[in-house]
Amino acid sequence: MKKTLFFALLMLALASLACQSVLGTETPAPPPAGNNPAPTDPASNPPDNQPDPGQVAGNLVFEDDFSSENSGWDVAEWENGATRYTDDGRYEISVYTANYDIWANPGLFFDDVRVEVEFTKASGTDINDMGIICRYSEGDGVFSFYYMVVGSDGFVGAYKVVDSQSEVLQELEPGTANIAPEGQVNRLRMDCLGDKLVLFANGDMVLTVRDTSLQSGDVGLIAGVYDEPELTVLFDNFKVYTP
Repeated sequence: MKKTLFFALLMLALASLACQSVLGTETPAPPPAGNNPAPTDPASNPPDNQPDPGQVAGNLVFEDDFSSENSGWDVAEWENGATRYTDDGRYEISVYTANYDIWANPGLFFDDVRVEVEFTKASGTDINDMGIICRYSEGDGVFSFYYMVVGSDGFVGAYKVVDSQSEVLQELEPGTANIAPEGQVNRLRMDCLGDKLVLFANGDMVLTVRDTSLQSGDVGLIAGVYDEPELTVLFDNFKVYTP
């Protein structure tokens, strides 16, 4: 089973929603329980001259509580989903189509970052993914980025997309992360420091991977579904720190 990733840049949305395109790359479905590689020990082998992700504080360089619709995030709606600001001051990603991911970016540029956000699953399937993007870039019709996600069932995954080709870095079975149910707020944090990517869910470090493919780019948010369509996720209090 495969999933299509969709991105909508603000400039495209402003130009014409009808001109937006689904740029195809694909991501695998979550793995069955008991058929996954062992998680990397987050505390082992820290990179040279790089802070321990658990200790990163850094400088707050961007924050958005989504109270203003002029803060730069994509706003679009089409047959497969929607991205928009809500009336109560949050940012919504809705997915209407099965086996589909949608993401959005604020239009920034960083090297090493720590990204934090609160998210609430508002409605839809529990077989889903919700997460954070770092080191996003696009041009000449292709895009590249890292993303790390959790599912409502506690599934955890880390992925990279290079020149629109998706690759699994690591996936962990459902139950790995402790995720609050529909209607309740969760906290997510992703550290992109050198070659080390670390994901925290509700304060717990749940996954660490290493990769050297991408060094810099935008940040963002992502949400998606698998065989079951329909998902709405609300994001709030998005923050970006640099070391």
